[in-house]
Amino acid sequence: MILLLPNTLKKLDRYDLLIIDDLGYVKKSEAETSVLFELIAHRYERKSLLVTANQPFSQWNTIFADDMMTVAAVDRLVHHALIVQLQAESYRKRSADQRAQPQDASQTTHPEVGASAPVPAETGNCRDN
Repeated sequence: MILLLPNTLKKLDRYDLLIIDDLGYVKKSEAETSVLFELIAHRYERKSLLVTANQPFSQWNTIFADDMMTVAAVDRLVHHALIVQLQAESYRKRSADQRAQPQDASQTTHPEVGASAPVPAETGNCRDN
């Protein structure tokens, strides 16, 4: 069996930044978390990784196969890192909550700006006949 991981990691080296979004959102197998660790270890001090997660580092033991791998992965990620922690309501949840609320027929809500604007009345054809 030919191992493809080393070749794949080399191919990914052409990118200065890799983004791993929603780490921990879906439970991964031990083999998948081992590959994830190899990616983190390979990129360490060589190229950039941007990782988003909805769990604090203290809960990452549910992501990786064992505690030692978790500590090693977090150690590599936080060394030289800029950590941005957001303490805000989820935009997706807020949008879903707003869609679920009944609205006045004469108003429409724009969740991206948090404002309401009147809905224009229907108009006929503006052409002169």
